Formats: sequence, C-alpha cells, structure tokens
Amino acid sequence: MEMDKGKKKLTIYLAPMQGLTDAFFRSVIHSCSFANGFDIAVSPFISITHGDLSAAHKKIKDVSDNNNSLPVIPQIMGNEPKEFIDLANLLFDHGYTHVNWNLGCPIPKVAKKHHGSGLLHYPNEVNNILSKVIPNIKPCLSIKMRTGYSQTEYQPLIEIFNKYPLESITIHPRLGIQMYKGKIDYDAPRIIAQTSVHKIIYNGDIYSLDDYLFVQNLYPNINNFMLGRGAIANPLVATEIKSSSKLPYNTAKAWYYEYVDKLLSKIESLNKPEQSKINKSKEYFRYIAQQLKLKPENMQPLLQCNNLHSVQCLIKKLVLNHF
Repeated sequence: MEMDKGKKKLTIYLAPMQGLTDAFFRSVIHSCSFANGFDIAVSPFISITHGDLSAAHKKIKDVSDNNNSLPVIPQIMGNEPKEFIDLANLLFDHGYTHVNWNLGCPIPKVAKKHHGSGLLHYPNEVNNILSKVIPNIKPCLSIKMRTGYSQTEYQPLIEIFNKYPLESITIHPRLGIQMYKGKIDYDAPRIIAQTSVHKIIYNGDIYSLDDYLFVQNLYPNINNFMLGRGAIANPLVATEIKSSSKLPYNTAKAWYYEYVDKLLSKIESLNKPEQSKINKSKEYFRYIAQQLKLKPENMQPLLQCNNLHSVQCLIKKLVLNHF
C-alpha cells in the first residue's frame, strides 16, 4: 500500500465518460498541436452481462484501438466477483496491468442495480467483492468513486479500502443524487487524503487553470488530477496546468479552433448514419458551449438545424465568434 503522501510529479488523467472520452476522442486530442497535457486515460466502463464475455470483447476493442497516444486504464462496471475477475484477467491477457472499478456512475438506472455509485450505500457488499476480487485478479486495481448518497457515507468505505492493496482512489466529491450539478463537497477529498493509505486523484469541475489552482491550493498534498467534462469543453487546460501559465490569447484561440475543427472532421468521417453524426456533433458541442459561455439564444439555430454540414458550419462559426 502507498503510504508516501509527499510531493510527487503532477499527473493529469483523462476521465472516463461513456460515449465521449473513448478512443475516438483520445485520437482527436492526440492529433492536435497542444497534445502534451494528459498523461493517462481511464476508459469508459466495460461490463459483463450474465457472465457473457463475448460482448466485453467488443468494448475491449475501444480500449485497444488508436491508443498509442496515451496509456489507458480500462474501467470495469460490475458487482459480481466472478464476472469482475474474469473480465479483469481477460484485460490483463490483452496487456493491461491496471484496471479501475467504477463506483462513481450516478445514473439512476445503473445505481439502483447496485452498480456504480449505487454500491457506495452498501459497504459490506463492497468489502465482500474486494475480498474475493483482489486475491484472484492479475492486474492491479484502482477505484473511482463519489462520496456516496449522504455527506459522510464515504468514511467507512475508506476504512475498507485501506485493507486492500489498491493502486489509487479517484474521488469526485459529489453525492450520487447530485449527478453532475450542485456544490462540490470540498471537505471530502481533504478528509479522504488524511485517512486513506492510498494515492488520491481529485476529479471534479476543473475547466480552467484558475479552477486547478483553486483545487491545488485546497489540497497541496494531492498531485494527481482527473479532467472529464472540462477536458471536452477545453482540452487546452491540461497544457496550461502543466506549464502553470495561461496560453496567449491568439495561441489559445488558434489551438481551440484546431481542436473543434479536428473533432468535427473526425465525426464527419465516421461510418455512421448522418443523424448519428449530427447527434454526436451536438453532444460534444454542449460542453464546448459551456466553455464559450454561450447564451440560449446563440444556441437556438444550431438546435433547430438537422443537416450535418450546416450543423458543423454553425458550430465553427459560434466558436470563432464567441471564443
């Protein structure tokens, strides 16, 4: 177990976001001029359905494809020890020596099945799973979690985690019921860092260098940070964090437009129906719009548009006009 909590090399992780921060997205940011900020990616989760590994093979392909850009840690969703063990060892056989356990997904239909953040309410069940999984998996294991469904629900879980040789714990300090909104519990990472024997990775609401500096000042002994929505909204932030300085305006504008242009071009090249590509363009732009602080009236023409070429032209125009 890791006991040293002194200063270490700053590491920035790309967070797992289903259908968003997959091999497709990783290949986009790797192709951009600023692709030097992220160190490691955690893949969107892989799961096994009723013990059937065949479906998992298809998802493993996403982890494996086009990942020369970043080391990738596959994430597992599950609460059945045997299925977890089988999948973890299959991933090991594919060359992955580290897997991550999803205890953070807040989607209600996931949580109510005791998956993702839904497991945090049942510490005995978590302990039972770990007691069976840890001795029988070949890769090392890390955990990505929320704080639970009440303010102090994470505390007994940290005591459980301390019993096992985990690689790290990533904490998104929101409750499951908050989804991705509402105030962050900034006390939780501090308490967890003080009571955990493991490396702590902070995840939550880092969209800018200022956001990072605010969080880093709160937790001077945490030197590992994970970006999810912030990475999609503004992947340049990882570069700024690493250099501890904001990019010059003209450089930032040019690189940001390059990111959006390559993202849209990559979507256009997908072998998918046009409506699927339209939906994907709009989905990514939801996050970009947050970065640009676009007003609803700015977004209205785009929302009403249903032609791929027109949608992408509108997105590029909005970026140039509102950066």
